[in-house]
Amino acid sequence: MNISPFPIRVQVGAEFQSQSGLIFDSTKYCIDNCNGFNCRKEYEDLVFVKNKPHFKECHKGFLICSFVIHQRQYVIHGMIDARSKDKNKRIFDKKYIGTNTIGREKISKFIETYTALDKTYFKNMLKKTNELIFPYHDIKRLVGTIVSNIEIYAKRTNPTMNLDTAVYSLDEKLKSIFVTSKLIDSYTSVVDALSSPESLKSGTSRMRRVYNAFHKMAQILESKAISKKLNIKFNGSDFTEIPAYTSLDLLPFIILDNAIKYSSEINDIIIYFKKDGSDLIVQVENTGCIITDEDKGMIFKRLNRGKFSSSFSSEGSGIGLYLAKVIAEHHNAVIEVESAPLSYQHRGIEIAVNIFTIRFKI
Repeated sequence: MNISPFPIRVQVGAEFQSQSGLIFDSTKYCIDNCNGFNCRKEYEDLVFVKNKPHFKECHKGFLICSFVIHQRQYVIHGMIDARSKDKNKRIFDKKYIGTNTIGREKISKFIETYTALDKTYFKNMLKKTNELIFPYHDIKRLVGTIVSNIEIYAKRTNPTMNLDTAVYSLDEKLKSIFVTSKLIDSYTSVVDALSSPESLKSGTSRMRRVYNAFHKMAQILESKAISKKLNIKFNGSDFTEIPAYTSLDLLPFIILDNAIKYSSEINDIIIYFKKDGSDLIVQVENTGCIITDEDKGMIFKRLNRGKFSSSFSSEGSGIGLYLAKVIAEHHNAVIEVESAPLSYQHRGIEIAVNIFTIRFKI
């Protein structure tokens, strides 16, 4: 069924473009008569109904269909309504009318079929993902055993020290094994969270210090930072406790690992702890590729990366910041980013001071 001969997005204004979905571009008739961009007038009063098409005809005689499938908005433009093709004979040539004329009932059938296919696709994708992730559980158990045994040995060796100090007082080989194991554990936890987001809020919460979580993760990621000639520094400290799930440990891991990945070399990553009234504010500052205004919201959505992220680092997958946002929400916090451009480039990409701010409502 030839619904539209143009499979590219149409620019219809930032507000509409920010919504996820598929928009088919306007035809040559639209471009010649409206310069392509006047379409935004036609989109202002579109109605989106779940799994049900809404039709309207633009001032040039084209049929526009808008609908929603699984929380994604879609627009199909450029069709000629079979019920009004006679009216448009003077506007369109016979070939175009023959190719693009379609009945509304066929569009409704297409949406019904597409909805079923879309649902099946995501169901199969989730099944395949879980099959691929299953072996990670054994790795996670093994790594957990290594970490536990090292912690027990450290505590027996230095019984008067607290656990963290005792572990980091071990000889370099054991400490290296511990740090590597904790990193593997963190990465597999991200994979677990991706396959089962509800696990981020599983178990019973207990009172924990956010500062301790960031400090411990900074120690674990220190060697990765040093390999890029980066230093992780703290500015301020805080002893506020919040009710937290075990997933809280993933939040500093994701934010700090992200800062290391996207930092230009020989710069400091600074972690600020501040209080604003009763709120606890944690800020992670790094110098790296600029985050555009358009990207500031998109990078917290699943499978989205910043415009320059791929050119700056091949490590990212568009998952980390999405999970960070979910974890923050589970801990009564919000996360946002600011990006202030500097006057130079690195690898042809504009460099900026990026600050990720997490505000915990206490």
